[in-house]
Amino acid sequence: QAAKIFLENLYRCIPRRANSTSGLSLESYVFNILYEVELPGPGKSLLVYLPPSDPQLPPSSAILQNPCQPDELPHLDFPLRLMFLWLGVDIVVQLFTCLLLENQVLLRSADCQRLMVVAEGITSLLFPFTWPHVYVPILPASLHHFLDAPVPFLMGLYASSENIKVASEA
Repeated sequence: QAAKIFLENLYRCIPRRANSTSGLSLESYVFNILYEVELPGPGKSLLVYLPPSDPQLPPSSAILQNPCQPDELPHLDFPLRLMFLWLGVDIVVQLFTCLLLENQVLLRSADCQRLMVVAEGITSLLFPFTWPHVYVPILPASLHHFLDAPVPFLMGLYASSENIKVASEA
């Protein structure tokens, strides 16, 4: 979704020259942004103004931030409160303990967004540690055989896959 919004705004900003062959291509603009525009330094932020999607609307803005230190909590695009609301404190603590003990953890839900929020949220709580093992927040049903892996993992399984047999150890 973010990439789509970025490209739509970029496309609106590019000068449109109907007859000119000397104009830069969309790819040139993307290359320039990715490789030639400097990101803000540590502890700094950059305010970027975006053109409105409708001429009657005011321009919107986005703030690009770079954390001060590598020892800061990771930035998440969602509130951690959601994970605690959906699972409860006791389950989150149990899940956290399982990850610290490097157990195999399988999350199962009928909502892909919840799988992603819980998987990203619980791995961010490991800070300053990171999860070095297999991490698949949403495992496609066709790859359910990955659940037989003899290594620690954190995987999310979409609950509509009722016919998938899950080992009792996971």
